Amino acid sequence: MKSVILYPYPPELDGISIQGEMLYRGLLKNGQETVPCDRGAVVEKELLYKTFKPDVAIGIGYWADAPRIIEHPLEYGIQSVPWLNADGWVANYYGLLDSLPLMLTTSNWVKKMYYRDGLKNKNIYPMPIGIDINQMRPIPKSDPRIVKIREMLGVEPDEKMILTSGGDTTSKGFQEVLQALGKINGDFPKWKYIGMTEHCQENLCAI
Repeated sequence: MKSVILYPYPPELDGISIQGEMLYRGLLKNGQETVPCDRGAVVEKELLYKTFKPDVAIGIGYWADAPRIIEHPLEYGIQSVPWLNADGWVANYYGLLDSLPLMLTTSNWVKKMYYRDGLKNKNIYPMPIGIDINQMRPIPKSDPRIVKIREMLGVEPDEKMILTSGGDTTSKGFQEVLQALGKINGDFPKWKYIGMTEHCQENLCAI
């Protein structure tokens, strides 16, 4: 099967880029014929549809990206399989999303959110985002990058640092972590909890 992966390309420093890039690399490693393309590059997409002739276009984004990652490939007779995350409530494209033979979400929670907001499509399947194990691996606490990050966040060398990161702190268990910390506070007398959201990465919440 030949596929074109539609995501921010070349990759940027954001979750959507990582999601698409890891999928692209994974397909290549498994011997699949695939090419990456920026989801907003209309001319480049049309050229790939006509020359590469993919069987499927896998578009990365959320429901509001439907025109460029779902509707556009369908206009050229290319089957669209969106791989969507959640960003607020679903406000449009119900008919389009419900008509798809396959729709992927980044987690079971995201799947539940689409159903919560009124989608009826029974062909929604969660598929976790891949990682690069050569980059996302433990490194020594003495590494200069770790030291600098802790310094930037105001975490002292003798303090325990706890970090959660995601699209929003609420859906990533912010309140539950606070409750748990309240119960074990005596075991870790010196700690800081950092809650980072996608929309305020430069203004981290430190408690």
